[in-house]
Amino acid sequence: MVSADRGGDLYRDNCNACHTAQVHWREKRLVRTWDDLVFQIARWQGIADLRWSQEEIADVAAYLNAVFYDLPCPAAGCRGMGVSETKGSPVARRP
Repeated sequence: MVSADRGGDLYRDNCNACHTAQVHWREKRLVRTWDDLVFQIARWQGIADLRWSQEEIADVAAYLNAVFYDLPCPAAGCRGMGVSETKGSPVARRP
């Protein structure tokens, strides 16, 4: 099972320096499906040379899905389960 909490930690520690929440809300966003989301995370973590495992990529996808996208996904735990609102996330759900 994926861990959206761990994905949130990875995202905050590695991605917030370049990404604001607005990147996930823009009209021309690249993510429309779960596979798109996983592909973009894998792509950008590679560019950043983070060397994340497939599990870590899935965890970040679960976090972003819970906070921004609400996409259907094949992994247990990827639709908002376990995302802690008390972790001090600098991103917030789109109103």
